[in-house]
Amino acid sequence: MKRFGKPQTTLLPSVLYQTRLKEAECHGFATVVQSQNYNPVLTLLPALDGKKNGKILKCIDRSSQQTSEYALYLSCPEHTPAHRCVDGMVGVGHKQSFHGETVYAEMLIESEKILTSMKKVGWIDIQTDKVSMSTMVYTEDLEMFTSLTVEFSFDFAGNVEGAVHMVTYRDLTQDTASEFQGFLITTCVGAFISMVSLVAFLCLHPEKYNLGLMLYEI
Repeated sequence: MKRFGKPQTTLLPSVLYQTRLKEAECHGFATVVQSQNYNPVLTLLPALDGKKNGKILKCIDRSSQQTSEYALYLSCPEHTPAHRCVDGMVGVGHKQSFHGETVYAEMLIESEKILTSMKKVGWIDIQTDKVSMSTMVYTEDLEMFTSLTVEFSFDFAGNVEGAVHMVTYRDLTQDTASEFQGFLITTCVGAFISMVSLVAFLCLHPEKYNLGLMLYEI
């Protein structure tokens, strides 16, 4: 990677977003675990002596993306506004559409506060497929704008694999814009001359044209 010798700065707050996998019904022995009852006198097995608060396992379908209105649904805490609390649950992380894909995004305007809240609610969980952070970087003097995305993907075993994606655009202003326009016009003229020459050649040598048709049919 070539190192820029000019100052760089981010122009906008970073955006953190994730794609999620759809929750599915459990199969096999997992259904037995889910249906296990509890017994208050079974003190030798603490995991089975108390009433379950929700599911023991959460099974997912890795072939389907989650498209629900919110990324997570949590029990409503005290003082939750009535319009946010539906059937005792409050949604966290409203869905958005990005390049035709459902994502759950947060703009890190107050990054420390938002990241702390994400950690408390378990924003990354077993349904998380990929987590990406994007920002826009400006390079001074070169007038270059780079869309920078750092992506982390999670596999079946929970391993995390990172990748970096960069797309750079150059702002065409003043002399740069004139040079670009000159190259564009030159390319168009060259393409036109080449097309005219090819048509003239085929008109003057029709046997070449017939040979091309015969080879195409073969």
